[in-house]
Parts: sequence; C-alpha cells; structure tokens
Amino acid sequence: MKKAFLISALVFSLVLPVFAATTTSSSTTPEEYQPHEFPQWAHDLRRTEIIAFGSLPFVTIGVSLLYSTYLFYTGEESSFLNPLTIADSFSSDQQINILKISVGVSAVLGLVDLGITVLRRSSINYSLMKKQKNVSHPSVSPIAPGELIPYPGDESLNEEKESPEFTETNSGNDDVFEIEAEYETEVVEE
Repeated sequence: MKKAFLISALVFSLVLPVFAATTTSSSTTPEEYQPHEFPQWAHDLRRTEIIAFGSLPFVTIGVSLLYSTYLFYTGEESSFLNPLTIADSFSSDQQINILKISVGVSAVLGLVDLGITVLRRSSINYSLMKKQKNVSHPSVSPIAPGELIPYPGDESLNEEKESPEFTETNSGNDDVFEIEAEYETEVVEE
C-alpha cells in the first residue's frame, strides 16, 4: 500500500509540471501594485495592522518592565523580575497577563493611528472642498491689439497712451504677411 502511494505521488509530481499554465508574455517579473488597485479602507486597514503588530514586541518589553516594577513596589515580589533573563522568570499566569495587556495596548496604538489618519484625511478633503466652493471661475476675454493690461499698483498704465500702428507688407507670397508694429517706449525710473 505504501509503495503504491509513493509511486502515485512520484508520477503526479512528474506529470503535473507538464500541465502547468504558461504565460504568453516573455517577462516573468511581477508588476508592482498601483495605488488605485486597492480601496482606501484596505490601505488604512493594512497600515493599522502594520502598526499594531510592529509595536507588539516593544510594547511587550515595556509592559514586562512596568509589570515587574509594579510587583516589586507592591511587595508581591521580593526582587525586581528582569524580563530579559531566564533565571528570574515570570510565572505562566503573569506571562499570560503581560501578553494580554501588550496585545491590548498594541491594538489601541493601531486604532489611534487609524483615527488620526482618517481625521487628517477628512480635514484635508473638507478644506479642499471649501476652497473649491470659494474659487470663482475666471473669465477669459481676448485682448485687442495694442491694449495694455494694467497691473495692480502700476499707475503709469492708467494714463492714455497711443496705440501702436500696424502696417502689413506682402513679401510676394499671398499666404504670408509680415506685421510690423511701431511702439513708443519710455523708461520709467523708480
């Protein structure tokens, strides 16, 4: 019975790669994920998970030290239990309590970061939406040849000036005209 099982396993392991799916593209390198491939809540959930699990080892060490300090000052232990040594070890009940507290604190850290991220994003979206409502849409109007555009604070443009004179010259080709303008220039000293 064992021989039959081993032989059939060997046959399947040799035959299955023959029927494996092949790709039509020549590149087998995977493409990076694009930001739009996942919804925002999935990004937020992943960030919360990374922060919660990433902080767990550090929180566990901190909780162990605080728990050991608490036991020493309340008199339940005669010496400070060092969580980094095996000789002065916590009991299994104490280890379970430390682990429960550490998981709770890490989860709270992840959820607080999630709350801050969501509030910050909604605040930014609200301010952008408010700015869009307050922005007036500019109107575009053509400028006549020779018309000067006044700039704020430029009082020299408020005076009436002569508009430039345009002359058209034909260079022999009916499709091409050269336009020459004569401007009066003056230097304004500030």
